[in-house]
Amino acid sequence: MNKRLNYSKKHSKSKHLQWWTHWLLLLISFYHVKADQIVFSEIMYHPRHEAESAWIECVNLTSTPLDCAEWTLEGKSLDYTFPKFDRATPRASFIKPFERILITDKTPAAFREQYQIPGHIRIWGPWKGKLELEKEKLALKDKNGIGLCQLNFKNDTPWPIEASGAGYSMVIRHPDRTVNHWNNWKASSKPGGSPGITPFP
Repeated sequence: MNKRLNYSKKHSKSKHLQWWTHWLLLLISFYHVKADQIVFSEIMYHPRHEAESAWIECVNLTSTPLDCAEWTLEGKSLDYTFPKFDRATPRASFIKPFERILITDKTPAAFREQYQIPGHIRIWGPWKGKLELEKEKLALKDKNGIGLCQLNFKNDTPWPIEASGAGYSMVIRHPDRTVNHWNNWKASSKPGGSPGITPFP
């Protein structure tokens, strides 16, 4: 009888330890895994009105220029390829240190006019296809197909539901932590978001 009780206690402690170990590993993965060199930083995937632009903001987290020639942005129904390197305008193919860039479903001129975006903020587009409104899987890759950043999100809790058709964007909380985690995203502090600039607190 005592042997059975001892076995039951040991088994219970083992299961309890496994449970805590599992959650501890999840916490470590969120708080201590460093982000990539370039990350998705703000996303407007479901504007309030159809005429308004959908857009994705990326930010270079490093002090090094990044060669973005022929990078690709991919989604379930979305595809965009950055322009090839042009010797006539070599700087156009490099994302400057700590620079924020924008990719949109509209022409850069139309998007800039809609949001009154300053001329120094660079915009690429339009992409082909669309951002999915319910579940999306975004991937930014270099010209060799190597992944630079990935994000899987949906339009329901625990993701910020204000970004699903209410006019708000989805903003990353901590760019230097793992991007692909719901707890690292929040709704923008104002409708329309803040494309190309540091978000408001």
